[in-house]
Amino acid sequence: MTDAYMQGKDLYATIASGVYKNNYWDNMEHLEDGTPNPEGKKRRSNCKSLLLGKRNVMPPYIVIYKDNDVNLDDKRV
Repeated sequence: MTDAYMQGKDLYATIASGVYKNNYWDNMEHLEDGTPNPEGKKRRSNCKSLLLGKRNVMPPYIVIYKDNDVNLDDKRV
């Protein structure tokens, strides 16, 4: 996370790339060429709670996994 910050990368997109196991740019609101990326915007927004904390009865990572139909038994949390 520190490296991403020092490189000027978006921290939410960096977190999302680890959670969703995809490319950094797949989690940005716009792709590298500037085209809109609505799915990336959604994934990025979902990961804001991991960095900022989310006021909810469930821990934020469970909310993200649940919202995206990820089987928690298959993930190490």
